[in-house]
Amino acid sequence: MPGVRDVGRDFNPAEFARTLAEAHVDAVTVFARCNLGFSYYPTKLGTVHPGLARRDLLGPMVAACHRRGIRVAAYFNGGISHEEALRHREWAKVAKDGHVYRRLDTGYVLRQLCLNSAYGDHLLGMIREVLDAYPVDGLFLPLAYINGGGMCVRWFRDTLTGKPAASYDDLQAEAETVPPGSEGITFIPHFSGRVLPNNPFLKGSFLGLDFKHTRGHMYRAVLEAVAYEYRYYLSVLRRLYPNDDFSEMITIGGGAKSPLFNQIKADVLGVNVSTFEMGETALLGSAVIAGCGVGVLPDYKAPIERVMRKQAEFKADMQRHKEYAPFADAYLKAMDTLTQFYRQL
Repeated sequence: MPGVRDVGRDFNPAEFARTLAEAHVDAVTVFARCNLGFSYYPTKLGTVHPGLARRDLLGPMVAACHRRGIRVAAYFNGGISHEEALRHREWAKVAKDGHVYRRLDTGYVLRQLCLNSAYGDHLLGMIREVLDAYPVDGLFLPLAYINGGGMCVRWFRDTLTGKPAASYDDLQAEAETVPPGSEGITFIPHFSGRVLPNNPFLKGSFLGLDFKHTRGHMYRAVLEAVAYEYRYYLSVLRRLYPNDDFSEMITIGGGAKSPLFNQIKADVLGVNVSTFEMGETALLGSAVIAGCGVGVLPDYKAPIERVMRKQAEFKADMQRHKEYAPFADAYLKAMDTLTQFYRQL
């Protein structure tokens, strides 16, 4: 946060790398630029964190980790930047009411930036700046995500299933009887605009409703829409990395609890989907890192491997994968058409 002072004042890069090495960490991601838009190196293009107590935090971390044989990826948040949205309002995604921020249910406020504006070139310039100055082993840009996929599932249950709301188990049972493609319903899950490719005009929509459709049809259409969006991300990855297999998807969090959702993702993507017995992996990772840091655990790999056992594997039905292809294509075309409609409102 901008009000935090003396950031990195007592940080010891050698001790940091030693702790990682003793935990048998072989790769790590470190901040080049955070979600607030602040940089942790002497940038000439962006804004250095105002509370940074040393000239450069990124460089010493990279050097110390490399001395230990640990690979380092530089983290850039590409879609969110409070600082740059405040300094350059013309780069920000703007809602119909004129707001350049979005408040989450958790109370947090996000300011999202439009990659189609001059911000896109600015971001690329900062990435080149880091690549030219530091021997990082890679980049991590968290960009490919749905702006509220899980929230759409909860919105449907809480808003459209009555009071008290139906259970997810009941909705799943109803949706299981519906064929792939939800008999012509297409759902658009981008209630707050699409993140990538950036499209601030798009809104959530149900298309193709008629009198034969039930609550189960609509719920299945919501799940399928999320899978269609993942299918698009996978197509981009395969174009960028044609030699990689991408034969399995690991799913975690709340969505991993639904067997139907997992099977839909497997069938739409044409790859197997696996779940773990421990679904909340972020909590586990944080606990293991803390344990290693205070010396309770000797390394991070063994405890994670003991707990992270595969629970289930959902094999892709390639016949259904073919059946889903036209519906997934229609989903992309629908977004193009709706974008023109919403731009006029």
